[in-house]
Amino acid sequence: TDALTLLHPRVAYPVAALSGVPDDQRERILRGIMETNKFIQEVSFLEYDASYPNKSEIGMELTKIANGAAVADLVSQRDAIKFKKAIAGKDYLGSIYRKGDGYFMTLAAPVQNSDRMIIGVITAEISLNPVARIISDGVLGNSGYLILTDDKGEIWAKPSHLDYRGFGSNLYVLSVLGGYQGAGLDVQDEYPSSFGGNVIASGKKIKDLNWALVVEWPKDDAYAAIYSLMKQAVTFFVLILGIAILAAYFFSRRVLKPITV
Repeated sequence: TDALTLLHPRVAYPVAALSGVPDDQRERILRGIMETNKFIQEVSFLEYDASYPNKSEIGMELTKIANGAAVADLVSQRDAIKFKKAIAGKDYLGSIYRKGDGYFMTLAAPVQNSDRMIIGVITAEISLNPVARIISDGVLGNSGYLILTDDKGEIWAKPSHLDYRGFGSNLYVLSVLGGYQGAGLDVQDEYPSSFGGNVIASGKKIKDLNWALVVEWPKDDAYAAIYSLMKQAVTFFVLILGIAILAAYFFSRRVLKPITV
């Protein structure tokens, strides 16, 4: 489920601030979101009132669920970038950060009432481990692999067996983040990888997230696969040619055979 889509609940109450919604209903909404997307580890509602933007409660956490349990220690997020962007009517996608053995991202979105007026903010912390697993399991040929980076060019998802040995991949990633879209055909698509050996690469920027997805294929393996395909193509061509010759011979024998009376 698209996490940002879940973070756009519309409150049916004609209230001017999220605090006007009963506590139990706010908690029920947040628990419903976490049940729908199991990768959301933490979700909370923040107070906002456009009529009184300077009151002390603005930005305060009203309800918070973390790892399935209600959190009693609530704090103000008034000065947080995520809060400021959401009350301006925009969705917020934070930078990737590491916690323990996993990677996470902060999301935030405005909460509207039935009149489409912003009455609060909803924030969430979502695990990116499912994405990391997909990248780790991706295979091209015998030894090609995928890497995924954040908006700063830092590689955060890759096969676990790869160890850093240089910065070749990072330099290529920065060019992809800058708008270059490699297809493995240009001179700059071939370089010494950060993980050892020369590779042929292809990269694409994921614009909505400002991430870079890069495929690196060890040169020897890539060329071996190409030669194998060429060999198969030649074999297929010879086979088709042979069938064509036999068919032509058969056709000529059947059609051009003298007619006997």
